Amino acid sequence: MTFKVEDQELNSFYFKDDICSIEEAIVIEPEKVFKNEKFVFSDEVKKLRIDVGLSGGGLHGCRWLVNNEDVGVIGIEANDRCIDSLIYGLSDNSYEINLFLLRNKIVKFVGFVSEVYLKKYLIGLDLSRQENCNIFPYTEMVLNGIKAIIGPFMTYSPLSPGNFRILPVVEEIKDIGGKYILLGGAADNVGKEIKYQNFYLTPKDYGTSSLRREVIANFPEKGGYSIERVPSFSLESILDHVDWDRFPFIECVKIDVEGKELDVLKSCGHYIDKVVYFRVEAFEQEDESLCTHGDDKKVIDFLEQHGFHLFDKTPGDFKFVNKRYLDDIEREGLVYY
Repeated sequence: MTFKVEDQELNSFYFKDDICSIEEAIVIEPEKVFKNEKFVFSDEVKKLRIDVGLSGGGLHGCRWLVNNEDVGVIGIEANDRCIDSLIYGLSDNSYEINLFLLRNKIVKFVGFVSEVYLKKYLIGLDLSRQENCNIFPYTEMVLNGIKAIIGPFMTYSPLSPGNFRILPVVEEIKDIGGKYILLGGAADNVGKEIKYQNFYLTPKDYGTSSLRREVIANFPEKGGYSIERVPSFSLESILDHVDWDRFPFIECVKIDVEGKELDVLKSCGHYIDKVVYFRVEAFEQEDESLCTHGDDKKVIDFLEQHGFHLFDKTPGDFKFVNKRYLDDIEREGLVYY
C-alpha cells in the first residue's frame, strides 16, 4: 500500500502480497520519487546514504538529514508497525527526533492535547455546532490553526481515531521533502529476485524483530513473536536504481537487522566497492550458546576481504571505511554521521 502526502484519512500500512519490483516497495508516492527506473531526489542532494532497519523512528536517517544539508537517504524497514510510525510520526520518545513522512518532516514528540481543548480554545471553534464537533482534527485548517497559535507545532493521529479525545503533538524540526525514500520490506541476500519470507515480530519492542527466528528465541525478554510474510530484496537490487552519473558513491550504509547483518552486506554484490562507510550492528558475544556468537568476526572478515578497515569497535555500532576512498574522504569531506 502506498500513501499520498495530501491524504487526510489515516490508514494502517500493510504489505501487498504481489510486490514484484523495487518501485512497488516504495511506501510513499512512488510516482514522484522513482522515474525512468531511477530514484529521484531534490537538486539539493549531492550524496546518498542508506539506512537498513529503522525501528519506529528512523533515528540515524534523521540525524544525517539534520546534520547535513546535501544528504539524501533511502530507508528500509520490514515491520509494518514501524512503517506506520514512520509515516505518521507516531514515536512518543520526546528525547529523540523521528520521521513524519506523510508530511515530509523530521519532528520531536512534545506531549498531548485534548481534542476538545484544541478545537474550542486554540482554534476557537463553537462546539455547540455539531459540524464543528465532527471536523476531522487533522485537516489543514486545524493543523495550520494550532501552528499559528502555539508556534511550530504539528499534530498527528493514532491510526484508528474513532472517538478519541487526546491528541499527540510534535515539534517540527526540519522539512525533508525530496530527501527521503522509504522502502517497505527486508534487506537480505536473495539475489535479484523479490522473495517473501517469514518475519518474526516482537511485541514488546518492534524494533527488535528479525528474519531469524532463532535470534528471537535466544532472547525471551523480547516477549515471544508473531509471524508475518514480508517481501525481501537485496541491496544490489536497490542500488541498481541509483543514478550513478549523479551519485558516484554511497557515502554511508547503516545496518541494524537483528542478526542478518552479514547477509545484508553480502547482498550489496559488486556495489560494495561504491560504499565509503559501513556502520554495522555487531557485538563481541562471549556466550557460545547464542546463535549470533561469532557473527562479529564474520562481519569483520568479510569487509576486510573487500578492502574495508574497522576503525571503531563501539558495541552495536562497528564502523568500517573503504580504503579505496581514503583520499576522497579528506578532499570531499565524506563522513558517516
